[in-house]
Amino acid sequence: MRCFYSHSFRAEDERVVDWFRRFLQAFPLIEVVEAVHHCPPPIELVTRLVKEAELFCAVVTGRAGSVPPWVSNEVGMARAAGKVIFAFVEDGIEASELGCIPAATAYLTFDRQHLGERSPAYVPYVLNARNTVLQARQEDRRSLKEQLDSALSLIQHYREAEERRQEEQEQSYNDSFVG
Repeated sequence: MRCFYSHSFRAEDERVVDWFRRFLQAFPLIEVVEAVHHCPPPIELVTRLVKEAELFCAVVTGRAGSVPPWVSNEVGMARAAGKVIFAFVEDGIEASELGCIPAATAYLTFDRQHLGERSPAYVPYVLNARNTVLQARQEDRRSLKEQLDSALSLIQHYREAEERRQEEQEQSYNDSFVG
């Protein structure tokens, strides 16, 4: 499953961005996609990548005043598209600075000086997001199977009705010669 990875492009955030990228890539079934080397990324590219992804991960690093506007826009796109969203927010960033992130998901925090320190909490958080997608896929398969079963049942019903109609027609034809 594809996971769109939204993050800062500032040089001072590169270590944090790389750490979370590698962390996400360690999960089976998760393919990380991102708009790399663009600041801000082209909206057409981001729109397509977010649309094609099933998961959305934002890593919000500290900056003066607010979340980078493209990260907020990407979160908004993911939310509007019904994607499973999860986010990691750097310590010290107030909820009031996070734009739509608090409304979109419960987020976890990180300390850039000790990135691996909280990873035991990150693992079930990411697994939960991944499993939400897997469960939705399973429900989609179940729903599709139910629809197919219903269609097959309906086809069988019409076949049997047609066979009865043909038998009645043949009987009527045969009766017309006997009588």
